Amino acid sequence: MAILAHVLQIVGWWIPPLVIFLVKRESKFTAFHALQALFLQALYLLVAGIGMIFWFATIFLIMAHAPATRNAPPPPAFFIVMPLLWLGWMGMWVTMMVIVVVYGIKAGRGE
Repeated sequence: MAILAHVLQIVGWWIPPLVIFLVKRESKFTAFHALQALFLQALYLLVAGIGMIFWFATIFLIMAHAPATRNAPPPPAFFIVMPLLWLGWMGMWVTMMVIVVVYGIKAGRGE
């Protein structure tokens, strides 16, 4: 169940670790790993929320500095900043997947 608490985060986010934590509270090992998975999801949610605020702020700043003429092309900053933000989101997702797999393996080993 400790392995499932980590690995099921991939498809169920915070719900499977919460269910496992509530069902298997008597096992300290399983409860510890489920709580660890919940804290990881809370951290991911916090970082994603900060990233969304940064994303919206960036879009509004780019729009504010764009020329107000009709049929104006998008500003060049849009084509520079948006791929960087996308790479940041994908990097965060890959980091999350690596952490989930590593902690799942450690839970399987009994660590």
